[in-house]
Amino acid sequence: MARKQKPRLPSPGEVLYPLDGNPETATVVNPKGLKLTIYAWRVQHPKAAVLFIHGVQTHARFEFLRHLSPDEQDVVLPAQTPGITAAANTAAATTETTPGRVAKVSGGSKGGEQQYRRWCIYEGSWMQQLNNAGCSVYAGDLESFGLSEGWKGRRCSVERLDDLGWDVITFAEFVAEDLVKQNRLTNNISDNQALPPICLVGISMGGFSVIRALELMGDRKHWLILPCATPAVGVRAAVADNVEAEGAAADGAATGGPAGGGAAADGAAADGAAANGAATDGAAANGAAEDGAVAPPAANGASGGNSASSQRARIVACVALAPMLAIEKASSGAFNKAIAKVGGVLSKVTPHIGAVKVPPARLRWVDVQKDEDPLVTCPLKIPCRMAAEVLSAVPRVHAEAKSIPSHLRLKIIHAREDSIVEPQGSMRFINESATHITERDLQILEGERGHYLVIEPGNEEVLSAIKEWFKIC
Repeated sequence: MARKQKPRLPSPGEVLYPLDGNPETATVVNPKGLKLTIYAWRVQHPKAAVLFIHGVQTHARFEFLRHLSPDEQDVVLPAQTPGITAAANTAAATTETTPGRVAKVSGGSKGGEQQYRRWCIYEGSWMQQLNNAGCSVYAGDLESFGLSEGWKGRRCSVERLDDLGWDVITFAEFVAEDLVKQNRLTNNISDNQALPPICLVGISMGGFSVIRALELMGDRKHWLILPCATPAVGVRAAVADNVEAEGAAADGAATGGPAGGGAAADGAAADGAAANGAATDGAAANGAAEDGAVAPPAANGASGGNSASSQRARIVACVALAPMLAIEKASSGAFNKAIAKVGGVLSKVTPHIGAVKVPPARLRWVDVQKDEDPLVTCPLKIPCRMAAEVLSAVPRVHAEAKSIPSHLRLKIIHAREDSIVEPQGSMRFINESATHITERDLQILEGERGHYLVIEPGNEEVLSAIKEWFKIC
C-alpha cells in the first residue's frame, strides 16, 4: 500500500463518487468545535433510521457502499445521472480500468466517454437495501476522516479516543432532529406523533465508537437513550444545539430517498462543498460543554421540557461489526510491543508520528481500493497518539460497560478468522462486561471471513442479521 498521509479533497462542485446515490450532505459540529460531515439516504415515512459509523483509515461512503470485486464487471456511469450536473459528469469521465483497480479520473476527458467506478456504489449496497426495507439511512465521517475536520488539522488522528464516541453522539442528535423535521415536512405531524427509532451500526473502530457512545450517554442519562416514558429533565449532553445542516432540512427538500426511485433533494451539496472552507481548528461549539446539563431541544426549536422528551427519536438498538474491543493483536510483534511500552510518552512528544503497523486485509483488492480512494487516509502505521489512546481506551470500554442502559438491544458480529481485530474482545464484552444488558447477542462467523464484513463477499448474511436484530425484515 502506498504511503498516503493526506486525502485528495475535492474541488468546489466536484463529485467524487457519482454512483453513491447522491445523498444529502450536512455539517455538524462536535464538542471540540470540529466540523463533521454526515450523509443521508432518506425515504418517506421511515419505519426506522440506521446510523452507520466507519472504521480507522476509511470513511463513511467507502465503508458502507457497495464495492466490486475483481471478478465483477465495471459499472458504467450514464452520460447524465439525476442529481449530478452535466459538468460534474463530464469532469468525472475516466480512462480504461484494469481488474481490481479504479479508473483514473481525467478532467480533460471527452464528455461522451464512458465512466467507471468500482466502489462507493449505491446500487445493490446496504444503503439501498435498507431504503427498500423502509429505513432512512445516515452515515458520518468521524473526525480526521473523509470530509470531516481533524484534530490539529491532521488525518487519522485524535486527541482522545473518547472524542469519537462524542462524534457518534453528535451524529445521532442530528439524526433525531432530522427525523422530526422530515416528518413535519411530509406529515405535518402533531406533537403526539410517534417517531421512528434510531439504530446504530459501527465497524472496527466504529464498532468501538458506537459502544463507547452508549456508555457516555448512559453515564449522563442522555435523552437519546432514555426509555420513552422517562422524563429528560436535567439531561447532561455535550452536543446539544450544535447542528448546522447544509440543505438537509430546507423547506421543500425532497424526502423520497434513492429507494423511492429519485435522487436526494436537488441542490444537495457536492463533495467539494462539504470540504470547502472548513477551518482546521474550529472554535468551540456554541453552548457545547461536556459537563453542561441541558434538556433536549423541543420539536419546535424551543429548549427542554418533558413535552420535548416525548418528541425525540430514541436509540433502541446497536450492532457492532468486528469492534475494536481487544488489543492483544494490535500490541503483538516485537516492534508493536516496544511501541506499547513507550507509547504514552511518544503520544505527547510526537503524537502524529506513525507507530503501530496495520495488518493487511484478507483480500488484497480491498487494500488496493483503499490505496486508490481519494479520501481514504492510509498511513502505513497508526499515529502514536491514536495508538496510545487505543491501548488505554479498550480496557476502559470493558470497565464502563455497565453504563449502557439494560433496555438497549446490543449485538456483536465478528469473524473468527479476523486477522486485524481478534474476536476475543467481542466474546469477553458480551459474556463478561455487558451481562446486565437484557437483550444481547454474539454471532461468530465461521469460514473464510475477514475484517471488512461490509465489503467482502458474504456481506448479505451480515446485513440480514442486522435487519433481523433491528426488526426491520
